[in-house]
Order: sequence, then C-alpha cells, then structure tokens
Amino acid sequence: MNAAGFPTEGGSGNGIPPRVNPVGKSDLWQRCREQAEADYPWLVGEGVFNRLEALAVVLDVEEDARYIGGYTWFLRTPEDYVPVLTIYFTYERDGRIVLQAAHPDER
Repeated sequence: MNAAGFPTEGGSGNGIPPRVNPVGKSDLWQRCREQAEADYPWLVGEGVFNRLEALAVVLDVEEDARYIGGYTWFLRTPEDYVPVLTIYFTYERDGRIVLQAAHPDER
C-alpha cells in the first residue's frame, strides 16, 4: 500500500508490504540526527528519528520517495511539520536502504 492508501502491485492487500528492507545508517546520518535533535529537542521526545528509521524497514521506495540519481533518493516530512525534515538515503541493488543524511528546514 502506498502513502495515499492505495494498494500497490504485488502487495498483500492488507497494507503490509510484500517484503521488508534491510536498513543501514551512515556515520553522516548519525551526525545529522544528533545535530537535529540538539537543535530541536522535541524530536527526541516524540521519537521522530526512531520512527523514520522504523519506516525505512517497510518503505516502498518507488511509491513513497523521490529519486535523485544513481542510488540516491529522498523523503520529506509534511510541510506543516516544523522543522520539515528531508531524509536522504541510498537504495542499493540488493534492496538495502542506507540512511545517509537528514536536513531540518524551518521554512
């Protein structure tokens, strides 16, 4: 099922993805997370990065993210969310997602 709630081809029909993604985190991801949580302490209390990392496990990359080039993709949190977080990750040939960086933007 995609973010809009519609079934995707090959899905189970009940919202559960047909597979789960192995997920890794780069050193830069960890530094970005630490900086964002220092700048916006409420992110820690709400568990925002923990939820983003859990989302990566079930993310349907082609349906829910935007392609940049090579193996690189990104996601953005909703515009009414402050700060808006842009999440950069690579999607490897073997289906592995590696969270690469996060950028908070207060727009």
